[in-house]
Amino acid sequence: PIPSPTPTPLPTDTPTPVPTPTETPLPTDTPTPVPTPTPAYLFDLETAERFVTESLAQDIVRVYLYAYDPAQLGLPGYTMQVLHNGEVLPVDAVTSAGLPAQTRDMPGPYTRFFNLSAVFVGPQAGEWVVQLVDANGVPQGPPADFTLTPDDLQRELYVRYRLK
Repeated sequence: PIPSPTPTPLPTDTPTPVPTPTETPLPTDTPTPVPTPTPAYLFDLETAERFVTESLAQDIVRVYLYAYDPAQLGLPGYTMQVLHNGEVLPVDAVTSAGLPAQTRDMPGPYTRFFNLSAVFVGPQAGEWVVQLVDANGVPQGPPADFTLTPDDLQRELYVRYRLK
């Protein structure tokens, strides 16, 4: 048999694809950052000072603290947290009430009132942070920062906290 010709269909136009519309998301507002609240301490840090050490050997640091109310003088039952290069150092004493002691036996430029002191033996160089805390270790006043060098002669640290 002889093959018979078959008709070829005419070409047709291919439709152009129409893109599906997508919704553009609306811009969102960037939230305003909320500032970190400053702790509401019971005490103000009135002063943070360093003094030339009197009669202490090298690598001994003494910290004096005075927590008071002008009407009552020294306030009892507080202590201090002391950090040296981020490490908590033990303080086993608490503040006493009433008339404070003095940092020196005689009046002078370095004589201050205090009602708590602590002595720390060990390498003195680095950052020291002293902060008034209550009996549960809760901060009651802002921290005071001090930086000492290996041969520093000002190794008496003094902080004074006044009840608001």
